[in-house]
Amino acid sequence: MTGYSLFFFLRVHYHIHRVFPKDPLPPIDALGPGELDYEFVKYGLQHWPWRSLILYGGLTLFTAWHVAEGLQIIYNTWFRGKGKTRGVDTELQAVVEKPKLKLTRKARLLGATLVTVPTFVGLWVIASEPVMAFSSFASRYHAIFTKNPVYRI
Repeated sequence: MTGYSLFFFLRVHYHIHRVFPKDPLPPIDALGPGELDYEFVKYGLQHWPWRSLILYGGLTLFTAWHVAEGLQIIYNTWFRGKGKTRGVDTELQAVVEKPKLKLTRKARLLGATLVTVPTFVGLWVIASEPVMAFSSFASRYHAIFTKNPVYRI
């Protein structure tokens, strides 16, 4: 279920950071990966603060939640296995199973939230810095963001 909720955020993020910057037509002129640094993120956070915060934060939160949900399944399926045998008599050795990992929904959500908090703090720090991009880059950044319908609203 958590993968489905992540799909929207991942799709928007992938298009803004990977697909749209490769557009060779003006005004974007195919920005390379080296030209998409923190200034690109700062530009988005300064011009569309709530949308960018929701999209970056949602991407991080739902990814962390997806990992927290999947961790329990992966551990119980692949890593739990059987433990060592114990006992004195070889005929009556009992197999001791490792305990099953059982996290409550609240614990998984708390873990995902604790992972997400540093991301929100980082976004706040980046958003509070002034944009230091050249004006030619700023117009290209603007064209990349507004190519996505989420940022045209």
